[in-house]
Amino acid sequence: MSLKAASEHVVWARPQVSPDHGFLEQLKTLEQELYGILTLEINALPHREVDCLALFNDSVDAITAG
Repeated sequence: MSLKAASEHVVWARPQVSPDHGFLEQLKTLEQELYGILTLEINALPHREVDCLALFNDSVDAITAG
C-alpha cells in the first residue's frame, strides 16, 4: 500500500489525525526505499479536518464517478 493510500485510509477513518513532521518524513523515506516512488508530497497533514479531507478529494471523486 502506498503512503498516500495509507494516509487517505487513516484520514477518512479519523480526520483529526495529525502525525508529526518527523514521522511523516520517516514514512516518506521508507516508501522511497521500498518502492522507489514518493506518493505523498506534503510535509504535514493540515490541522483542520476539512482541509485534511480535501487532500484526498480527488480519490473520492474518482471512486464515486467510476
